[in-house]
Amino acid sequence: MTLPGVGRKVANCVMVYAYAEPAIPVDTHVHRIANRTGLVKTKRPEQTEEGLKALYPKDRWLDVNEAFVLHGSRPASPSGRTAPFVA
Repeated sequence: MTLPGVGRKVANCVMVYAYAEPAIPVDTHVHRIANRTGLVKTKRPEQTEEGLKALYPKDRWLDVNEAFVLHGSRPASPSGRTAPFVA
């Protein structure tokens, strides 16, 4: 599916959240985390998406996406320690 003016990440988000279709939306943060953890060794988010798809079976892609979303929702300092919650 292609939508004019919509990038790959947003299109994948629509597939996941609107249609519950398997996809792995990859933005800069997912790209960085996947490379830093050694899941992939890629230079571009598109390559990271393909690498993650190759690592996990299609029926787990929604779980992979959720794991990255949950990881990204936790505050952290650059050193990797959890940052204190500020209200």
